[in-house]
Amino acid sequence: MPTVSAPTIWMYGGVHDDPGSRQRFLEELAKRETAPHLVAVEWEQSVFERLAAWRPAIAQELGKCWDFLTPKECNGLSCALAWEGDAYTERFPGTDVLWLESGFQEEKLKRQNGAHVSKYPKWYARGVCNRLCCRIRPCIAPPALRSEQELIDVSTLFRTQNLVGF
Repeated sequence: MPTVSAPTIWMYGGVHDDPGSRQRFLEELAKRETAPHLVAVEWEQSVFERLAAWRPAIAQELGKCWDFLTPKECNGLSCALAWEGDAYTERFPGTDVLWLESGFQEEKLKRQNGAHVSKYPKWYARGVCNRLCCRIRPCIAPPALRSEQELIDVSTLFRTQNLVGF
C-alpha cells in the first residue's frame, strides 16, 4: 500500500495594515526554502487592487512626514496597506493565491458605504497614512522618532492597542 503524506498547512496571523505584522511575516517566509502551493488571503482581489493603488501616495506622504526615511523605506512602509494580499510575492512570486473574500467583500462594502463606496479606498488609505505619520488624534503628540524600526514599533502599538480613530 502506498504511503500518502498529509499536506502541511501553515497559518500566519497578523494585524491588518500593520507594518510590524508584515515585517514578521516576511521574516517567517525567509526561513522557508520551498514555496507554498498556494496562499490564502483575507481580501477580494478587486478590493485589494484598489487599495494597493494608494501605496505610492502613502509613500510620498511618509517622505514628507519623516525626513529620516529613505524612499525605499517609504515604499516598504506603504506596503503595510493591505499587506496580506501580496507580501508573499517578495519571497515566492509565482505562488497561486486564493482570495478568501471573493464574492463577499465587494458586496459588504457596497452595503456599508452605499453611494460612497468609490471613496472607500481613499478613506481607508488615508487612515493608514495618518497612523504611519502619527497623526492619530489631536490629543496624542507625535513621538520623536529616528528610524524606520521605531516608526514600525509605534505604528504596531497604535494598531494593536486600538489607539487609532478609525
